[in-house]
Amino acid sequence: MRPRLIHCLAFVPALILAIALGSGVARAQVSTCNTNAESGSCPDEGSALIGATGAAAAYTSVASRNRTACPPITYKTGSAWSVWVYLTPTHAPNCDGGASTPSFVRYFDANATCDKRPSKVTPFFPPSGSVRCMDGCESTFRNNADDTSTYSPTGKTCQKKPDCAAQGRNMVWNAALGVCQPVEPECPQGQVKVGNACTDEKPCPDGMALVNGSCAAWQLHPWRRPVRRW
Repeated sequence: MRPRLIHCLAFVPALILAIALGSGVARAQVSTCNTNAESGSCPDEGSALIGATGAAAAYTSVASRNRTACPPITYKTGSAWSVWVYLTPTHAPNCDGGASTPSFVRYFDANATCDKRPSKVTPFFPPSGSVRCMDGCESTFRNNADDTSTYSPTGKTCQKKPDCAAQGRNMVWNAALGVCQPVEPECPQGQVKVGNACTDEKPCPDGMALVNGSCAAWQLHPWRRPVRRW
């Protein structure tokens, strides 16, 4: 057997071990993230937010404890960032006091923020420009020509649903799809807006033109100025 081949074969067990250890770390993060424990580690910022708030909600759901969860706080120090949820009344009635007992924290890597999530293609097809809360991170959707969508992170965190009023444009909540939907959708290249949807760049058949979001028949008067035919 050639020396180079022997060297490559010797490397294989180490590679397998590294992959196994890496997947083991990921599984350990998920197992400590999605529990009701006070502390845990999560794969990224969004899951840390969901993990910390979920554990706090489970604790405060017991009425006899008479505790309320404060808004989550993210601490960005060092390489291990964290999301904390303190409780009243030990965190002061207005959530403006010091650390509470108990408190709930989820750690995540500083390089695993919401904006680092990759873009992906999905068969989910909301109006282009819609924003959805996905595992603690906001994602915006862009329609593709093959009836799929590409979603990409906005970099913002979220709980259950995004804030439609904070998107910097006119958005409405579509409860059926679970998205903040733009009143006027963004259209991909080669398409135009017709009503509240995107369609091909030439949306009307010959002899008709797009007028106020709908196709209408047109005729030419003798002076060749187009006039809408009713």
